[in-house]
Amino acid sequence: MGVKRTISVPIPPELDDFINRLLSDERYPSECDIVLSALWVLEQFEYPGETRRVLKEELLRAAAEAERGELLDGERVFKELRERSARLREEQAKPH
Repeated sequence: MGVKRTISVPIPPELDDFINRLLSDERYPSECDIVLSALWVLEQFEYPGETRRVLKEELLRAAAEAERGELLDGERVFKELRERSARLREEQAKPH
């Protein structure tokens, strides 16, 4: 991802309440994840052609892998994702 930049943005009370609801519902592990997700959605909205291009490339790559028999077991993949997510939540919960 390269160099990370930190910015400070004032948040209006209604959006702060929304962020807190998302966190309390455990929909996102951190405020940073919420903001990054929102920016990703905005990017998709602003540049839909780029999104379609990238998606098409990924789908073509995945189809070629499937044709070669390079498939993954879905249950194993989701188990690994749940484990990775749990590790990330634990790391983020540690005081820095």
